[in-house]
Amino acid sequence: MRLVDTASEALRSIRPGRTRGAMAVLGIVLCIAAVVGLASVLGGVREAYVGKAAQSRARLVSVSTAFEGGMGASDVRAMGRELSGYFETVSPSSSTVQMMACQDRVTNVMLVGCDSEAFTLLGVKAAHGRFFTRSEAQSGAAVVVLDEVSARDLLGGDGADAIGRSVSVGGVDLEVIGIAPIGGSSLPGLGRALVPFETLTQQLGRGSKVDEARAVVREGVDVSEAADAAEDWLAARLQIPDESRAWEVVASTTQADVDRFDYVSRILMTLMVVSSSLTLVLGGVSVMYLMRAIVAERRDEFAWRRALGATRADVACQVVLEALALTLSAGLIGALIGLIGANLLVSVISGLVAPDSGMLIVPTIGIGGIALVLGICLFIGLVFSSGPARRAARIDAAEALRGR
Repeated sequence: MRLVDTASEALRSIRPGRTRGAMAVLGIVLCIAAVVGLASVLGGVREAYVGKAAQSRARLVSVSTAFEGGMGASDVRAMGRELSGYFETVSPSSSTVQMMACQDRVTNVMLVGCDSEAFTLLGVKAAHGRFFTRSEAQSGAAVVVLDEVSARDLLGGDGADAIGRSVSVGGVDLEVIGIAPIGGSSLPGLGRALVPFETLTQQLGRGSKVDEARAVVREGVDVSEAADAAEDWLAARLQIPDESRAWEVVASTTQADVDRFDYVSRILMTLMVVSSSLTLVLGGVSVMYLMRAIVAERRDEFAWRRALGATRADVACQVVLEALALTLSAGLIGALIGLIGANLLVSVISGLVAPDSGMLIVPTIGIGGIALVLGICLFIGLVFSSGPARRAARIDAAEALRGR
C-alpha cells in the first residue's frame, strides 16, 4: 500500500509543473517520434513488399545480364530446356516506353512483352476480359492487356467497356482483351500494358534482346541453388569472363530481395538510433536538472514527509516515480506523433510518387518495438533521476525545518 500511496503522491506533485516538465522532455519526445516514425514506415514498406512478392510467386527467379550484346530470346528458350531439372518454366520479358493512342486520346505506357505464364508469376487475376493464351503468345497475336490506369486514360468507363476495342502503338492496332491490376510503372503518370513477347519483338520493333528471364523453380528444388545454376549457365552461354561475372550476370530471388531490404532497414535503424542517442542523453540530462531543481524547491515538503514518518526510501521513490512519469509520458506522446507523422508521410509520398504502383503501404510497428521505446524512456528516467532522488532522501527533517 505504501508504494501505491507514494505513486499517487508523485503524480499529484508533477501537475503544477507540467509545463516546465514538458520543456525538459521535449528532446525525448522528438527523438522517439523520429525513431518510431522511421520504424513504422520501414515496417509498412516491408509488409507491402513481402505481400506483393508473395503474390508473384515465392519460387520466382529473375535472371538478367549487363554483358555487351545482352541475352536473346533464344538464350532464354535454351535455358528452359537445359535447366529443366531446376525450373518448371523460363519466360523472356522485355519492356519499352511507347505512346499508345485510341481515337483522340494519347498516353505513354510501359509496354511489357512476356509469355502467357507471366500472369501466373505476377499473381494477378483479370478484372475484366482475359489474358492472352499460350498459342496467342507463340504466334505473336496483336492483343494487349491494359492496367486499370491506362484503360481509364485511353478508353474511359469502368474497364468492362474497353474489352474488344482497339488501341494503336507505333501504327500497329492491338485488340484489348483484358484489364488487370498489374500495377503501374514506378514513374508517375506512366501506365503499364502487357503484350505477347513475340508481338513486341516482331511487330512493335523492340528487337530480340531480353531484359530479363523469369523462371519458376520446381517444387523440392532449393531456390538459391537454382539461381546459382542459372547464373553459371548464362555466364557460360555468353562466355563471360570469370573476373567480371559477379556484376555482369545477376539472378535475384524474392527471398534475396527481402533479405537485402531487411539489411538496409537494419542499417538505417542503427544509424537513426545512434544519431538519436545524443538527443536522448541530452533529454536525460534535462530531466536530471529538472528533478534537482524540484528537490531544491520542495525541500520543506520532503522534510515534513520525513517528520511525519516517511522513510528515505519513500522520498527517493517519489522523486524517481515523478521522473518516470515524465519520461514515460514523453515516450507515449513521441510514439503517437511518430505514428501520425508516418501515416501523413506515406500518404503524401504515395500520392506524389507512385499512386498507381499497386503497392499499398500502411505504416506498421510491432508491439515489441513500442515496448522497447517505452522501456528506453523508463530507463532514462530511472538513471537520470537517481542522483536527485538520493539528494532528496538525504534531507534531514529536523535540520530542514529548523532552517525555515
